[in-house]
Amino acid sequence: FAEGFDLYLIAAGDKPADVRAALTTQLQLSSAQAEQLLARLASGPQLLATDLEIDRLMDITDALDAAGADATEVPVTVLTGADLKPGSAQAAFDQNNEPAVSLVFAGEPATKFAELTTRRIGLPVYILLDGQLIQAPTVSEPITSGKGQISGYGTFEDAFRMAVVLHSGA
Repeated sequence: FAEGFDLYLIAAGDKPADVRAALTTQLQLSSAQAEQLLARLASGPQLLATDLEIDRLMDITDALDAAGADATEVPVTVLTGADLKPGSAQAAFDQNNEPAVSLVFAGEPATKFAELTTRRIGLPVYILLDGQLIQAPTVSEPITSGKGQISGYGTFEDAFRMAVVLHSGA
């Protein structure tokens, strides 16, 4: 469970002028700042941005890819599947009798989940498995009890598959 992504520039490729242009356009860096960042690549990957939402991340990475740059995103992970109470991710039906996944965090993870959902009202929480985004449900209200539900599944089978995925991350 992540609340955003950090983006690192790994290499400028063979078109550094195009990468410089992408950095100035997408990140509002001055030409001098972009040039300094590219020069620092010799010492290793450079942090470009932190806590990006997925739409903004995609805009930046698309521009960098088009310019020939190599960049990577790192999720800002708050909780993992191991933080779920064992066996708690279950396919269920929500209050509107629609397919959902119920899940439970206990102890310190429940506190982290409460803080996460309080910060993310109206925003997605990113669920990743092996570094791949698999779902981004939007938080509608703070979940302070440690017990939450993810809704919006087309079928009960879809909800069941997500429950299995959540368990596999544990």
